Amino acid sequence: MTPHKRVIAPLHQTIANIAEWYDTPLGKCVLAAEQQVLNDELSCLFGYHLMQLSVLPHHRLSESSRINHCFTLAPSVVDATRAREQLCDVQGLSELDALPLADESIDVTILHHVLEFSSNPHQVLKEAARVTVARGHIVLFAFNPISAMGLMQLCCQFFSKQAIWQRRPLRISRMRDWLEFLDFSCLGVRHVSHNLPINNARYLGHSQFAERRISNRLPLSNVYCIVARKDKVGLTPIKPAWENSRFLGAQPLPKRSMSSRSPESALILPLRRRNRIK
Repeated sequence: MTPHKRVIAPLHQTIANIAEWYDTPLGKCVLAAEQQVLNDELSCLFGYHLMQLSVLPHHRLSESSRINHCFTLAPSVVDATRAREQLCDVQGLSELDALPLADESIDVTILHHVLEFSSNPHQVLKEAARVTVARGHIVLFAFNPISAMGLMQLCCQFFSKQAIWQRRPLRISRMRDWLEFLDFSCLGVRHVSHNLPINNARYLGHSQFAERRISNRLPLSNVYCIVARKDKVGLTPIKPAWENSRFLGAQPLPKRSMSSRSPESALILPLRRRNRIK
């Protein structure tokens, strides 16, 4: 994993600005498309505990999940009045690169754009992999740098101070390499939101018809979703070679049948009573 040269501000400093972008027409359109894909994926995932790590901690993404215990962890500080007022759904405040959870304790982990806006995305992904149980799943959302929104970011990162354009570009192939390095198998990639990044409610409303006709498997989308499963390498236990050892004259005990027909069984159970025939 090669670290990127760009310095990304800590997420707890930019999360309020990112949440404001999701209130725009373009942000609402992207979030609605992501929620639809996430609902489809969560309908096939089961377990006991679901954890959500998102740039929108006050938005409950796991409404459609069948898992009973769903909770959200957010960065330690959120400098926004609106986000602070809606933190009722957040069950814990924690740094995302040091989760206060035991190893292999979560069945499903949702990573909603937290890697692109984290100053240390490798550690965030490692922590998510650490707390996910074997055969558990990670559902990951990220902006696609090879898309219209990715091209727009190349220009806006030099002129705009909004946090949404100062994110880290993470390609799909790069994310797959990171996940496979952490013993995850990528089960599928879905592409979300093929609209042009035009922040206009009227245009986005008219383009919904074409958006529904486009398959989620077509590339060049603004956002991609990866579902990965944690597959640990199985270990085959090796039995100690006690039976073949001649140390100290130890001899293996013969394995004898204890059926009633063998004479040894009669010696062990001498008090067995027979039914008398009257």
